[in-house]
Amino acid sequence: MNDRKGQNILAIEHQNGKYSQKKIDVLCRNLEAYGEIVQTKCLILFENLQAFLTCLSDLNQLKFIQKMGVDCCEISGYLKKK
Repeated sequence: MNDRKGQNILAIEHQNGKYSQKKIDVLCRNLEAYGEIVQTKCLILFENLQAFLTCLSDLNQLKFIQKMGVDCCEISGYLKKK
């Protein structure tokens, strides 16, 4: 999938006991609802429906996203549709 506006997201999903990596384009949809668009590289780690979102270049942005309550079900649900 193509990156949009420099937004390069790496998803690491736990499937059948193994981790697979793929680049995705989230089109900013999940985070726009919380008033913030992440345009930096992020790492999304999925394991047992628990997500850990780490912004690799801006920890303050990460803290903002966490405070806004971005939940793993919304994000993982969107990823599975792709």
